[in-house]
Amino acid sequence: MSDTSEIGIGQCCYLRLINEDGKVHCAFVAGRLRVTPRKAVSIPRLKLTAATILAKTAAVLKKELECKDTEEFYWTESKVMLGFINNESRRFRSYVANRMQTVRLYSTVEYKESSLNAVYEGSRGLTVQQLMKRSTNVQEQEILLARLARFSDWQRLIAAAARCVKFK
Repeated sequence: MSDTSEIGIGQCCYLRLINEDGKVHCAFVAGRLRVTPRKAVSIPRLKLTAATILAKTAAVLKKELECKDTEEFYWTESKVMLGFINNESRRFRSYVANRMQTVRLYSTVEYKESSLNAVYEGSRGLTVQQLMKRSTNVQEQEILLARLARFSDWQRLIAAAARCVKFK
């Protein structure tokens, strides 16, 4: 799944397995969030960038997990994005053409339309209150609050997060 807004670009990958008993298990495997570039870029182009990141990440995961005989599904809610991917007759400018080439190189399956997108919140950001409402587990909420309480103000929290990202 991938999504984009004016403030962020996000993607996430899930692994869905069915055991011998027919029980389904879904697990979050990887996700990436980026801040959108300062240079003004249209939302359709940002969505294409998100699809490019998703296709590359999925290819790496498939190789690392040594998945064989798997079905891959790529989800987006953007009809413009689906138009880019499914249009093979029109020539695009270099920005779009380069990303389309990458998407087609790394992903051999069709992108599907979906209004249910798990990356939606990541690409748009959440306040602490919204994050608390999303968490259904009381223990998760307590852990989150304890971590946030370690910082005396918002700026120190942002600085610490930036250092972690830079270190990574």
